Amino acid sequence: MKPDSTTSVGKFRGIVYRTLTTVCAVALTAGLAGCGNSTAGTVTLDFFQYKAEAADWFTAKAKEFEKTHPNIKVNVNNSSDATTDLRTRLVKNREPDVITINGDINFGMLAEAGVFHDFTDDDIVDELNPGMVNIAKSLVQTNDESKKRLYGLPYAGNASGYIINADVWEQAGEDPDNPPQTWSEFIDLLQRFKSKGIVP
Repeated sequence: MKPDSTTSVGKFRGIVYRTLTTVCAVALTAGLAGCGNSTAGTVTLDFFQYKAEAADWFTAKAKEFEKTHPNIKVNVNNSSDATTDLRTRLVKNREPDVITINGDINFGMLAEAGVFHDFTDDDIVDELNPGMVNIAKSLVQTNDESKKRLYGLPYAGNASGYIINADVWEQAGEDPDNPPQTWSEFIDLLQRFKSKGIVP
């Protein structure tokens, strides 16, 4: 069963969405081209996740989900080298049905290559944080804005700090004790550095 085929796809997507909201708690979830295997009325979902330290949590959540959905089995695959493992699976046509993946350049390159389901026009998008949706779209590694679509469902986000060289800031006429307070201020600061020949 392919995701764009028939009415049963809508049912499967509903199952996947419930699975995602019940089981996932990481940066992005993405649906791939294949669907779960079905035998004797039972659907088996191959759930690939990249955080080794969260393996026990995902396995426990999958078991909880199975208790309330007896016709669905979730095989949780935890990988110590998720990016390599996922690429290998894609090349060998062993795509997982649902994955969790870090929202980084690896996700962006796979999204640009078209291996993920395009969620852009799906109803579930209305339930998501618009800012996180925009970030997820911006990760797609293309300069063509029309192709920056939603290839993963952002579930959780975090922020990282940055370390500065106070001497460089001062030499550039910037105040290291008064750093940017917003993202746009941060980008403006980087542009000022670039205009002075400093690689930020």
